[in-house]
Amino acid sequence: MKRRRLFAARNEWPCVCALLLIFISPGPIDGKADCGVPSVSFLSHLVDLTPETWPWIGSLRNNVNEHICTAVLISSNTAVSTASCFDYENLVEFLDLPAVAIFGSADKRLVYTSYQHASTFDVTLHPGHNMYAGLEHDIAILQLHKPVEEFTSYVSPICVNSQEKEDEVFTHCKLAGWGWADDLIMPDDLQSTSVSITSHNICVNIYGVFDKQSFLCVEPSSKICS
Repeated sequence: MKRRRLFAARNEWPCVCALLLIFISPGPIDGKADCGVPSVSFLSHLVDLTPETWPWIGSLRNNVNEHICTAVLISSNTAVSTASCFDYENLVEFLDLPAVAIFGSADKRLVYTSYQHASTFDVTLHPGHNMYAGLEHDIAILQLHKPVEEFTSYVSPICVNSQEKEDEVFTHCKLAGWGWADDLIMPDDLQSTSVSITSHNICVNIYGVFDKQSFLCVEPSSKICS
């Protein structure tokens, strides 16, 4: 089944990543658990992961239980994903439209376990999103119909950057998902890697118009640019 590749970059060019969230220092959530704190250590290279490594990463499934896109949990009843996941023109058929969000699983084949959380949702796309005009504003907010009742080591939210730290300069970011790996195979197990953020001016010189409110530009990496 064909899936649209959101972006491509030559190996010698920086990679442009759609900016969903920047997460910061962990903190308490409703006194029950910490946001942004995996219960197992993070490795700095692509590797098969367990649900506890990135407990805020979820799989958006279609009506026939196929993985379509990745989502990120930001509260007990809210997640974010990309608006392009819901572009009808990019879908092979209507059944490909994401319908259920499942958190607590690092396996795309989705062997159900008791600690997973599944919910249907309402989706709101960024009003500025236009698939024919580029990837700016490529963000969607998902309101879960079934909120997470209790955060655990398998399902917990990412930390969302505060307004007070909006101008803080970040030098690295961590990526996770089920996208293309080095060998152009889409793995069943969740993958993750670290990348360095590069200069905004470098990206302007290469790509021309570059909206730093919508994108991060990172150092070249075949792991993610494929």
